[in-house]
Amino acid sequence: MKINLWQIVSVIVLIGIISLFAYYFYFQQSAPSMTAKRFHEKICNGETDEAAKLISSSLPYTPEMLRLGLGSLVKDCKENGGFESVVIESERIVGETAYVRGTLKHKGSIIKPFDMKMFNENGAWKIALQDKGR
Repeated sequence: MKINLWQIVSVIVLIGIISLFAYYFYFQQSAPSMTAKRFHEKICNGETDEAAKLISSSLPYTPEMLRLGLGSLVKDCKENGGFESVVIESERIVGETAYVRGTLKHKGSIIKPFDMKMFNENGAWKIALQDKGR
């Protein structure tokens, strides 16, 4: 079986593409900005159990307090027309702490700014504090 140069180049390019996808999904999906986006998407879709998984376990919230707080965010999102997009303005990582600033855009053209503080817990960024008022 004879292997030509084109076949070798094709395999190298394919390996490169697979590596880029692996890099993106491994590193970008765990980035603080992705956690912020997933949190807002989950909240606006009413998926409070999934959103709760993105909250830091170091916070002194009881499950009831967390459920009430997340429920309030779901209600707010629905009252403002539902989720359209999240735009991340800045992300800063200092050791095991991250700060994310952005805006949440609702379908009703309402834009709400947010600031989040996050902790890296076992390789996953978890929300420690959210200030929607700036």
